[in-house]
Amino acid sequence: QLYPKTIAGQDAGPRDAAIFYPFVNIAGLPAVAIPVGGVETPLPVSMQLVAGYGRDDALLALAQAIETAHPWL
Repeated sequence: QLYPKTIAGQDAGPRDAAIFYPFVNIAGLPAVAIPVGGVETPLPVSMQLVAGYGRDDALLALAQAIETAHPWL
């Protein structure tokens, strides 16, 4: 599926999950989503990391370090 069909038990459309991240896009901040393991759900779960403006390099280094230390997939 390209998007969740339900969110909190309510029917959801293709843009309903988008309410969780527009502040990052509007602010022009770098962000990355990292998969989180150990959660028993039918849909994938991830955490979003957001860095300060222009800190793409630090964000990507952090994301790589986390995934290296905790290879959830």
